[in-house]
Parts: sequence; structure tokens; C-alpha cells
Amino acid sequence: MSATELGSDRDNRPQEETIEIKDLLKVLIQSQAKLAEAQAQQAKSQENMQNQMLEQAKSQENMQNQMLEQAKSQENIQNQMLEVLKSNNAGNKQQ
Repeated sequence: MSATELGSDRDNRPQEETIEIKDLLKVLIQSQAKLAEAQAQQAKSQENMQNQMLEQAKSQENMQNQMLEQAKSQENIQNQMLEVLKSNNAGNKQQ
């Protein structure tokens, strides 16, 4: 079949068939656009979730740092109390 014959076959299609193909293509394009939009929304949602997880991790890190500082402070207080006890003990031994 020559190109001319193919072209004339296309022209001889019923108009309803041509409209149906156009409608199907339109629906396909719309579906692809909706899919792309949904994928973009999902990517944005994942990004938001990851940002929340990052903020949560930072918050936990800050809390752990505060607990570490508190432990260091308690250690310093205990060391000071130990020094006072040693000093008192040394004073008692001299008497």
C-alpha cells in the first residue's frame, strides 16, 4: 500500500472514529497531567515529611545536648561537694 493509499484510508474513516481517537487522546493527556500533578504533590508531601523528621532529629539532638550539659553541671556540683567533704575531713583530722 502506498503512502497516498494510507492517507486516503485515513480520510475515509468514519468521522465518529476520528472523534473517538481524539477524545481518547484528550483523556490520555488529561490523565497524564493528573498523574504528574499527583506525583508532584506526593514528592512535596515526602519533602515535608522529611523536613519534619529533620526538625524532630534536631530537637532530639538539642534535648540530648541539654541533658549532657545538665549531667556535666551535676558532675561539677558533686566534685565541689567532694572537695568540701575532703577539706572538712582534713580539718577534722588536724583537731
